[in-house]
Amino acid sequence: TVVDDLGKNFDTGVLNTADADQVLNFFRNTRLGGVELPRIVDMLYETQARVGRAGMNKVIEKGFKSGTMSMFVEAWINQGLLSNPATHMMNMVIGAANIVSQPVSQLTAATISKIPFANQVLGTEAVTYREAFGSMYGILAGLTKAFQVSLKAGVTGKSHWGGAKIDNYGMQHIAASSMGMEGTAMGLGLDYMGSLTRSSGRFLLMEDEFVKTVASEMQKHSLAWKYAYGNGIGSKQQKELYKLIIDNPEEYKVRIGKTDYAMEDQIKEMADLVTFQRETGKMANYVSSLGVQYPLLKLGVPFVKVLANIPKYTVQHSPLGMVFQNKEFKRGGSARMLEYGRMAYGSMMMWYGAQMYQNGQMTGSGPREYWKSINAQQTGVVPPRSYKLKPANAKSNQAYWLDISRFSPYSNLLMMGADIS
Repeated sequence: TVVDDLGKNFDTGVLNTADADQVLNFFRNTRLGGVELPRIVDMLYETQARVGRAGMNKVIEKGFKSGTMSMFVEAWINQGLLSNPATHMMNMVIGAANIVSQPVSQLTAATISKIPFANQVLGTEAVTYREAFGSMYGILAGLTKAFQVSLKAGVTGKSHWGGAKIDNYGMQHIAASSMGMEGTAMGLGLDYMGSLTRSSGRFLLMEDEFVKTVASEMQKHSLAWKYAYGNGIGSKQQKELYKLIIDNPEEYKVRIGKTDYAMEDQIKEMADLVTFQRETGKMANYVSSLGVQYPLLKLGVPFVKVLANIPKYTVQHSPLGMVFQNKEFKRGGSARMLEYGRMAYGSMMMWYGAQMYQNGQMTGSGPREYWKSINAQQTGVVPPRSYKLKPANAKSNQAYWLDISRFSPYSNLLMMGADIS
C-alpha cells in the first residue's frame, strides 16, 4: 500500500537537504490549513534551529514509529487536549446547536415550500411543518434514552452507534499488552494507569453518545410523522402507523425523489451529521491510516474525521452548498428542499455576523497566520475571531472580547458574514 511504501522507501536523508526547508516554508505560509498547521510547522522550525537538520532527522526517524511515541500521543490527546472541562462543555454546546439547527432548517424549508411554484423552479418536493414538529417532539422524547445510552458507554467504553471522534478509538497503547506484561502485577498497574489516562476520551464518547441518541430520536419521530400522515387513512390509522414506525423503524423505508432509502440509514446519517462523524473521503482516510503507522502525525491532526467534516457542514449551511452539492442535494425531492432550508438558515447566520461586525460587536477572521494572530492579541490590538460580550449586570465600559473560534461551525458562518461585510 501507499502507507507501506512511505514507511519502507521514504528517503529520510531528504530531511537533511534544502528541500526540507522548502516544504516547511510552504506549509508555514499556506492559508489552506487555517492557523493550526502553520503553528505546528513554526514549532518544527524552532526545533530545527536548536538541534539542526541532523537532529530533526533523528527525532522524526525514531519518533514516527516507536511504541513510546504511541503512548505519549495517547496521553497527550486524553490528558492534554481533552482534560480541560471547557472542551467537553463546548462539545456538548455545539452538539446541542447542531440538533436545534435541524428543526429550524425544516421550518425554513417548509416556509420556502409554501412559496408559489418554488418546488417546480427548484426541482424539489415540499417539506412540511409537521416534520419540524416531529423533530421537536423527538428531541424531548429522546432525552431519557440518551442518558441511558451515554451511561452505558461510560461503563463499557463501547459506542452504541459505532465510531468516535478520536481516530482509531479503542486502541490501547498504555496497557500491559503493549509492553508484554500481561498477567503480572506490573501489568495490572499499567492497565490501571492507562484506564485513568483514557478517562477524558471516555467522557468525550459519553457526550457524543448522548448527542447521537437525541439526534436519532429526533430524526426517527420526524420521519415517522411524515410517513404516517402521508400513508395513513384517517387520524386513527395514522396514529397507529406512527407508533409502529417508532417501535420498528428498521421495517420501513422513506422515498426521497424516486428512490427508497432505509429509515434506519437516515437515522444513522443524522446521528453522524450532528457529531461530525460522517464518512470521509480517500484523503482523510489516508491521513487517518498514516496516524496509525506514524503516531507523531497525530500531534498535528488528532481528530481527522472531525476536521474533515466541519468544513463540509459549514458549506452545507451556506450559499456555497449550491456550488458544492452534497449527496442529499443530489437526491432531489424533499431532501433537496431541506438542503435549501439549511442554506437559508446558515445565510441568516452570516447576515447576523455582518450586522454585528457593522455594529462593532464582532471582529473578522483576521490574519490566517498563527504568529500574526497571536501577536495582535499580545500587543493589545482587538483580537480576531471574537465577539464583544457584555455581562447583563455590567456597565457599558465593562464589555470584553471573547474568542469564539472554537465554536465551529457556527463561528465560521458568523466570521464569513463579518469578512464579507
